[in-house]
Amino acid sequence: MRTNILGYIMEKKIIYIFFIISILFISCSPSVYIHTQKDSEYKFTRWDKVFIYLPDPPTLTEKNFFSILKQELELFGFKIVDDAQIADKILFFSLDEKASDISSFYSLPTTTTTSGKIGNIKYKETTTGTTTVPYTYSYTVKKVYLDFYDVQYAKDGNFTPVWEGYIGAGIQDYEKNVDLCIRKLISYYGQNFGDHVRIK
Repeated sequence: MRTNILGYIMEKKIIYIFFIISILFISCSPSVYIHTQKDSEYKFTRWDKVFIYLPDPPTLTEKNFFSILKQELELFGFKIVDDAQIADKILFFSLDEKASDISSFYSLPTTTTTSGKIGNIKYKETTTGTTTVPYTYSYTVKKVYLDFYDVQYAKDGNFTPVWEGYIGAGIQDYEKNVDLCIRKLISYYGQNFGDHVRIK
């Protein structure tokens, strides 16, 4: 009987631990917002020669981003070239940040004890509940914009991008997963999309 009880308890503990680990694993996957739009009349391919425009002189942040962007585009089949004249597309990128103060609330447990005497009878009563406490925290969003232009369109005087992509992520999630953020955004190349997604 004792063995059966111990076995039952161990089984429940294993299930509980597995459940907690699963929740932690899911919660560790950062959520980002992605928005893309395309020229509905344009035919997209991933084998184009792409020239990535880098400001002159670039900041260190832009230079580092350029290296990661180039690597991720090559993984998707694009050929990155150093001369805009031989490119099929020109890619412009921009980076931005926005900090906001966000107001929220959290609940704290409270316990109230009342005691007294009615006639010769003493009494003591404990009441539990919650109290709501307001608080404010700062949240910074890292913003990345990608704009693809068709070179032939530009030569013909059409300077409208054929595809635009945006990703917004919490600054800490972004800095830990820059390559994954870019990869996720590029995965929607040639599509219209807008939603929160996980990047892992």
